[in-house]
Amino acid sequence: MKTSTVVDTAIRNSDCIDAVSSGDRILVVDDNHDILDMIAGMVRSLGYRSTTAPNGLDALDRLSEADHRLMITDYQMPLMDGYQLAVHVKRKYSLTRVIVMTTYMKKSFADMIENSAIVDGLLVKPFRLETLKEAIEKVRWAGPPPWMLQRP
Repeated sequence: MKTSTVVDTAIRNSDCIDAVSSGDRILVVDDNHDILDMIAGMVRSLGYRSTTAPNGLDALDRLSEADHRLMITDYQMPLMDGYQLAVHVKRKYSLTRVIVMTTYMKKSFADMIENSAIVDGLLVKPFRLETLKEAIEKVRWAGPPPWMLQRP
């Protein structure tokens, strides 16, 4: 199935999901341009503004240009993986939430990400629009980021 068809389908099907009206800006990062465009389209169909970056270095540039409440990033990318990017983001933009996307789903990896004070959420590709919406809402409305609750 072509990416544009998947995005169009996701946008058409979004009428069964309540759109989010806040207009928060979400940064989407993936080195696969088709997936990047598809996820950005899904984010927009949920009522958010999306910004895209094809790698971690460009993502850091985008974050320096505008405030983003959330970043959704692929885990496996050249130059800098999604976890390394998350570490940089939390150091410089501590209130930005981070969701990591991956197709690599071993229990040890999931445990590492879910128990991390760096990553706020995990999405396993492929995922549906409804799953993306739930992941965004979970980290967006979860209260203070987990790292703020940890004691030194």
